[in-house]
Amino acid sequence: DGVSCGDCLSNTITKKVKTRLETDQIPSIGRTFYVSPSGTATTCSNGAEFSVIQQAVNCATQPGDTVLVKAGTYNQGFLISQSGASYNYITVRNSGNDRVVLDGTGLVDGGCIGAETQNRPCGIRITGGYVRVRGFEIQKFGNGIYAQLTAHNVIIEDNFIHDIDRTDWQTEIRVGRWDATDPVYVANITIQRNTLVHVKRGQTSMSFDGLSQDNGGGHVIRNNVIRTNYWADDAHGNDCIGGHPN
Repeated sequence: DGVSCGDCLSNTITKKVKTRLETDQIPSIGRTFYVSPSGTATTCSNGAEFSVIQQAVNCATQPGDTVLVKAGTYNQGFLISQSGASYNYITVRNSGNDRVVLDGTGLVDGGCIGAETQNRPCGIRITGGYVRVRGFEIQKFGNGIYAQLTAHNVIIEDNFIHDIDRTDWQTEIRVGRWDATDPVYVANITIQRNTLVHVKRGQTSMSFDGLSQDNGGGHVIRNNVIRTNYWADDAHGNDCIGGHPN
């Protein structure tokens, strides 16, 4: 828009533009760490297999590192605070097509800060950058996935989040701050191909929080499925909200 051309036929310029939205082309090439219910590793050697996801994630400190979680139900959440690089993301995902369930039953604090710790644990909390999270089934938490504080250039994709019903004000995927005291500049979060089902007594399937000057924007939401979202037993909740410009 706003471009004029006096002689377009004789002055045609052809360019190929690549944008950050081509997320499937972003690599993760580096070390690999594994998680399984029978894992026994205690040190961060390449190929090590742990039983606790957070232990493996703590090892993924270099651009391109990958954590592959094998099939099982894990009564645990985890935090990704480190960052990859624009050319080589840190990836935390399921191994192959394995069904990996994060179950928050009985957990009190899954890593969220502020008031969320009051019976609102997170399945996955992200504060780092150039990170990809893929292929988890998340249930029974207060917040499914929370990109918070200084999270940036994060890809959240192909997750199945359901039955987020611990107490009121639940969110399946949340981006931004909890309140004005949180230092935050969250930017460039891509949320794609996720299925969000049955957030109950909790208002929102996707929430973008933060004052306009603090939420960095640049977020992309595409090809997600949202259904059966209840504010109360007989009222539909919010599929996606943002209280301030994003």
